[in-house]
Amino acid sequence: MRTQAASGHEGFASHVAARHDRVYLRDIAHIEANSAQYSLS
Repeated sequence: MRTQAASGHEGFASHVAARHDRVYLRDIAHIEANSAQYSLS
């Protein structure tokens, strides 16, 4: 997302400007920290 934003992609740039990238990173960190609770089977 940040790479695309830096390359001039307006959609990604607006998401980064709105700090959505931080929301996604927080969600990823939560899933990783609690991976035992999630099952793909």
